[in-house]
Amino acid sequence: MNVSPGTQKKILWDYKKDSVFIDEEIQIAMKATPDLNIPVAIHIGKSLLFPGWGDYGLYDKKYNWIIGAGAYAVLGTGILFQQATANTYGSYKTTTDPTQVNTLFNKAIVQRNVVYAAYGTAALLWAWDIYRVLSQIQKINKRKIPVENNQYFKAAQNGIILAMSDKKPLSTRRSLLPPYLEIRKTSVAFSDENSNNCVDAEENASIKFNVINMGKGAAINVVAVVTSDNAIKGLEFSKEIPVGRIDTGQIKNILIPLKGNVDIETAKANFTIKLKEANGNDAPNDIEINISTLAFLKPNVTIADYKFTTDDGSKAQKGKIINLQLLLQNQGQGLAKNISMSYNLPKNVEETERLNDFIQVLKPNEKVEKNFKFLIKGSFDDTVVRVALNMKEHYGKYVKENNEFKLSLNTQLEKTKIEIVSTVKETKIEAASFTSDVDKNIPSNKTKSNRFALVIGNEDYKSKQPTLNTESNVEFAIADATIFKEYFVNVFGLEEKNIRLVNNATAGELKQNLYWLTNLAKKYGNEAEIYFYYAGHGLPDESTKESYVIPVDVNASNLSSAIKLTEIYNSLSSTNANKITVFLDACFSGGARGSALLTARTVKIKPKYDFLKGNIVVFTASSGEQSALSYKDKRHGMFTYFLLKKLQETRGNLTYKDLQNYVTKQVSFESSRTNSKDQDPQVLFGTEIKDNWEKWEIK
Repeated sequence: MNVSPGTQKKILWDYKKDSVFIDEEIQIAMKATPDLNIPVAIHIGKSLLFPGWGDYGLYDKKYNWIIGAGAYAVLGTGILFQQATANTYGSYKTTTDPTQVNTLFNKAIVQRNVVYAAYGTAALLWAWDIYRVLSQIQKINKRKIPVENNQYFKAAQNGIILAMSDKKPLSTRRSLLPPYLEIRKTSVAFSDENSNNCVDAEENASIKFNVINMGKGAAINVVAVVTSDNAIKGLEFSKEIPVGRIDTGQIKNILIPLKGNVDIETAKANFTIKLKEANGNDAPNDIEINISTLAFLKPNVTIADYKFTTDDGSKAQKGKIINLQLLLQNQGQGLAKNISMSYNLPKNVEETERLNDFIQVLKPNEKVEKNFKFLIKGSFDDTVVRVALNMKEHYGKYVKENNEFKLSLNTQLEKTKIEIVSTVKETKIEAASFTSDVDKNIPSNKTKSNRFALVIGNEDYKSKQPTLNTESNVEFAIADATIFKEYFVNVFGLEEKNIRLVNNATAGELKQNLYWLTNLAKKYGNEAEIYFYYAGHGLPDESTKESYVIPVDVNASNLSSAIKLTEIYNSLSSTNANKITVFLDACFSGGARGSALLTARTVKIKPKYDFLKGNIVVFTASSGEQSALSYKDKRHGMFTYFLLKKLQETRGNLTYKDLQNYVTKQVSFESSRTNSKDQDPQVLFGTEIKDNWEKWEIK
């Protein structure tokens, strides 16, 4: 570093950032070298007057004057030849001898060229010497290369200050709080471009998961290390993915990219993903995931058939326009892409019309007809017309490139018939409706008297809070809650009297009905199963990052009247119910479902991770700083729609793990496609059921 003069300087070392740990005696050594202060202007001025003069004091060579002597010698030569040129040209203008005219003129030209060369060489010598001076000054100032016998460098070396502190014991380890990284295995998801759950040739895919730091200190320089116990040909992946710093309480999304190249084989890749931390605080758990790969399916583009025709069915003769009809077919199992065709004709045969000489995609077994018209001129002097066709495709090796088609003159030809194949297909018509497909045909299951539920749909915040605008309302929240109640009754088998639906619940109503649910469950005993569904606004506290459910009469300016999400969890867990399930179609980052925030806040906050106790499983609509979004085409929240869709399709015959896998994949994909935003649902669960919640059944 550069240090300006002064009485006292301070150097700070952030050993935590550098991941350095010391547990012994240390000494601090310091080396300071003074600036050189080379007078640049003086050296340049000397070189301008006499090249080489400015080099003295910078270079240790004694013969720098030779540069100047050479420059002035070349300059003098130019001056002498300039005078000689003038004299020769004067003689040329005054001579009366015709035999001397050309000789004198050419001589003057040669002498003039020598003048130009001499002046140019002199200018280059001046410029080169000035460059030498500036370059040497820069080298000396950097002091990376010792300049032997240089006066400035010697002065700097003689002025170096060395200082060494006393030895002192120092320990940095005890001052650091350890992190604790935990990979959230419920967040692990695989995605690929064509959604066939395997890595195909020339396809990009990825493994996504979340990690949380539950320790008391920050994890630094975290790296995801990816290994595979079997080498799959053609499967590409990075062995190390930098993750960086993870602060305490922070959840970080990690993406492991995969790619299949054209040489990939059909196999199953067994991946292990570990998280390594710079100070050895590695994640104790890791991820083991098996992913299928699919070998490249080769196309095979061939000319299945061809024929020459004329418009009137006459013979192939000079002066006639001939049509070459080609039938191309993909006889391979893979897609053929970007097929191009070019034609070469013999002399005096001319192309008249070419149609559609490019095919973007040709599917397996698909065929397409191409037509190429040409004129046989009267000057054609052969009896056979040879049409050469060159074809190319995307991969450059799955098509016969050079093809030749021969037509003998006077051959009787068929009449040209071009068939235009209709591409019109029957369009599936769906009846228009004000409701979604999941609102109809709800399956019905056997009633279970031990199940209880509270359903909240908070949509209208404007009516209770006139200062808000209508954009603060939550789109489709009442529709979500209303239909979810129907699914609780029909699919989950709840009795009507054991379920309450409250739309636009105030703080008082929400607390009152939550008490009704928990009190009823406690009276039934530990065989009770309780459900809580909420669609509406959620918000975090800006300072504590605590998550709150927001009643319709509460906004961000009075969170004290809101209800902490942890209070709801604790209240439900206090019942000691056999199974507790929570569905939250809300986000807790400060975003909202497709609408404005409840306040002017525009910066989203990553809410604090909730640690759950008891027999509780929580399905949430999004994670991290994401928003819970709507699905306008289906008139529901995106998360709620796909929950209901899976329940409808399976009639409730599925496990919680099945439900999680489906909803996570569908919401993540559809949100990216429809809303152009990430929304990744997640599942939280109590520590007591971490090993068996996935086996819970809906029915």
